[in-house]
Amino acid sequence: MANSNGWGDGSANNTIGWGQGANNAIGWGKSHSLSYAGLTDIVGITTDTNAQEFITATGITDTTQQRAIDVLVKGLKTDLLWTKMFAIYPFVGGTATTCKFNLKNPVDTDLGHRLNFVGGWTFSNNGVQGNGTTAYANTFLAPSTHFTLGNSSISHYSRTNSVDTGTPYGTKTGAANSQLNLSFGLGMSNIFHNTNSAFTLSPVPLTSATNLIHSRTNSTQTIAALNGAAATYTNSEGQLSNHPIFLGARNSNNVSIDLYYSRQMAFAHIGTGLTSAECILLYNRIQTFQTTLGRQV
Repeated sequence: MANSNGWGDGSANNTIGWGQGANNAIGWGKSHSLSYAGLTDIVGITTDTNAQEFITATGITDTTQQRAIDVLVKGLKTDLLWTKMFAIYPFVGGTATTCKFNLKNPVDTDLGHRLNFVGGWTFSNNGVQGNGTTAYANTFLAPSTHFTLGNSSISHYSRTNSVDTGTPYGTKTGAANSQLNLSFGLGMSNIFHNTNSAFTLSPVPLTSATNLIHSRTNSTQTIAALNGAAATYTNSEGQLSNHPIFLGARNSNNVSIDLYYSRQMAFAHIGTGLTSAECILLYNRIQTFQTTLGRQV
C-alpha cells in the first residue's frame, strides 16, 4: 500500500522516502545537492549567513561554487579580514548577472557597489575578461568616501600571462597625485596607490598571471604582496580620488576612460589597510578559493 511517509520503502509512491525513490518529494540522498544552498546539510554544517545572501542574490546553484563562497567568507571572518572589506568580487557563476555582485553587500544597487559592466566583456566560470578597448566596470566606490589617508587596500587576481599596459582597476581626479592604478607583469611593474609617484616591485614579476595586493597602513609606505610574498616600499601618499574606481580601466577625472585592460580577472577586492601579515592571509584565502574552483594560477 502507498505510504504517506515511508521509513525504508523508497518506492515511487512515498511522499517522503528514506532512500532516493524515483518520486520522493524529499530523498535522503538529495541532501548533497541542497546542502550548500540551504542553511544546514545532513551532517550539521551551517552555511554562513553572508555567504547564503550572496548565493541567493546571484542565483548560483553549482554546489562547488557555493561551497567555495562559503569557505571564503568563513575564512575571511576567521582571519578578521571580513570587516576590512568594502567590496569583494569573486567573479563566479559565468554570467554578467552572477559576476556583478559584491560579496560583502550583495544588493543590486549603486550603493551596494555591485558592478555595472560596460563594453565588451567575456564571462565564464574562470572569471571576467575585458576586450582591452571598450570594457570597464563601475564599482560606484570612490576612495575619498571610503578611504582615509594611510588606510586602504586593493587587489586583483589575473589568470592571463600577457603583455598589457592597461590597469585592472583605476581612478584619479584632475590632480595627478590621486592616481590609484597599476601596470605589471612580464618584466614591468608600476604601482600608484593614491599618488603620482609609482613604485616598482622587487623582483619585477616575470608573469602577469598572479595575485597582487597592495595596501597602505600609513601615508609614507605601501605594502605589496605578490602571490603572498609581501614587501614594504617607501612611497608617499598624495590625495584620494573623489571619482569611482573602475575595474578593467581607469576612470580619469570622471571625464575620460583610459588604460583599458584585457587580462582575465578571477577576483578583486577594495578595503581598508592591510598589514603584511594580513596581505598574506588574504592571499591564502583567495588561493584556496581559486583552487576549489579549479582555476588557480
